[in-house]
Amino acid sequence: MKFNHYYKELGLKPTDFPFEKYKDIADRSKEDEEGFSSCEFWDLDYSLALHIYGRLRYFQDNCLYAHPGYMEPEKWEEIIKKIIKGFKLYLIKEEKDWTLPEQEQKKLSKNREKQINYAFRLLIKYWGEFWY
Repeated sequence: MKFNHYYKELGLKPTDFPFEKYKDIADRSKEDEEGFSSCEFWDLDYSLALHIYGRLRYFQDNCLYAHPGYMEPEKWEEIIKKIIKGFKLYLIKEEKDWTLPEQEQKKLSKNREKQINYAFRLLIKYWGEFWY
């Protein structure tokens, strides 16, 4: 997976998993005969979410010339933003605010999970609409 500025938005660096410059003693970033790197598979959900996040951000910046015919452009842009926000929440480690009561922390965590799940459902619902 090639590092780009969209991943930088998440606070990642080119040396972070699973980018091309990632190296360790096992050399898990080396591609096999199929073109796959084993480091992408020991946390496949994260790798796929990163891949989708980067492509959605690029789509948002460069490909919103069209929208589903049954939908206003503003509505489509709002859906894209919600999906991106959910993926960003999924990819960034949840920071706990220890100054808040435990009940409030649980409420914030539950709200975060709802946003992530909603984003995933939106992606599935509009899967065939990502074109321009």
